[in-house]
Amino acid sequence: MGRKKKADTIETWKEEHRQAIKKTQERLAKAQADTEEFWKAKDIEDFLNEKDASHKDFNRIVEQRIDKIRDVLSNKAKEYSSDNDRFHNFKRAGEMLRIEPEQALIGMFAKHMVSIMDMVRDIARGEKQPIFMWDEKIGDAINYLILLEGLVTEREHKP
Repeated sequence: MGRKKKADTIETWKEEHRQAIKKTQERLAKAQADTEEFWKAKDIEDFLNEKDASHKDFNRIVEQRIDKIRDVLSNKAKEYSSDNDRFHNFKRAGEMLRIEPEQALIGMFAKHMVSIMDMVRDIARGEKQPIFMWDEKIGDAINYLILLEGLVTEREHKP
């Protein structure tokens, strides 16, 4: 590859990553605002103040999580997949690393689990993380497991 072409490729890569970082920052800001709004809601305050949460309150939390999952997975689909393949990034990473796409996904998922484990460790140390961080990390972990299920299901249904 010539120097000019290599430089253009690097610049293109840098610009793509700048855009991805910007989108991620925008999503994080939105998630933080949504989470803060979520926890300000009167019914959630009541839930947190009760000794035993009712099924109705817990179900409301579940429904809100499901809505967030749908939103994130549909938005990230545009960013992290090709037009024809929802799992493009995992397959491509697997090819690059010479491993299966499921293994590539687990490698990416591990980063999120380490972060959650560190946050749990912080609880034992008396340190609190903001609720929006918990919301983001738990959501990411759930989403990766759903994506893993999709990859496994796709593999099982291939001829």
